[in-house]
Formats: sequence, C-alpha cells, structure tokens
Amino acid sequence: MKIKHLLLIILGVSLFFACDKTSDSLHITYPETGQYGQNVLADGVVTVKQTGDSRYEYSVKAELPAGASSLKIIIKNEKEGDEYVWGGNDQGSEENWLISSWNNNLKGNTWNVIENGKSADALVIFFSDCIIEYYENGATEPTKVKEIKVIP
Repeated sequence: MKIKHLLLIILGVSLFFACDKTSDSLHITYPETGQYGQNVLADGVVTVKQTGDSRYEYSVKAELPAGASSLKIIIKNEKEGDEYVWGGNDQGSEENWLISSWNNNLKGNTWNVIENGKSADALVIFFSDCIIEYYENGATEPTKVKEIKVIP
C-alpha cells in the first residue's frame, strides 16, 4: 500500500513539472527595444514622449517561441466615447504582424502575430492616450492590460 502511495506522489509531482514546462515553452517576451526604438509592449513602458520631428514613434515588438504560441494585441482609445484615433502604425514597417484597419466599434485596431517562432515588430505612432490589451496563446480574455499616456 505504501508503494502505491509513493508511486502516486511521484506521478503527481512529475505531472506538475511537465505542465510547468509546457507553460514556459509558450512564454512570450517583450524586449525593452525594437527596430524602431523603445518597445511600447515592454512592462515598464506606460508613457510615451516625443521622439523627434514632433512625433511619438515607438516599436511594437514581441518574441514568440516556436510551437503553439500566439499573440493578439488590441490598441484602442482610452475613453469609450473618444472620437479621436489613438494613433496608428507606419504602413510597410510591420514585420510578422497582421494589423486590422480601424474598427469603429472597437475604437482601435487588432494586431495579430502571423508566425510564431519569429519576432514581430512594427513602427507605431501615438496621437493620444490609449489602452493596450494582450491576448496570449489563444486567450479569449486579456492576459494583460495597460494604459499608455502621451506626454506632450
């Protein structure tokens, strides 16, 4: 009987660590910088300032591991009734991103990584405060949400 309990404990611990490794293998990272400068998706970025020529230009960079990882980002106006566009991407700069046209119901845009196992980066230009929602690995609810403030 003791051997059965010991085997069950060993099996349980093995399954726990196997599940933990699976979640690590789908871990998406957001580097501090991208090809276009500071990465607005990085954890520490909550404000944006002019970067030159009176513009607010930043990278939107994510690194997805190979396998079943996926990422969708929604960037939308901060206030629901806001009629102003939060900003946009510099067309032609997107690398491994599929970016939707302006969605009037959403008051923003949806960004989907095309291929996992590769970096995704694009030049984004901000006009006003906005909300960024992260949907990692097929999540239907945001896995992370942050507010970006534009500093004049």
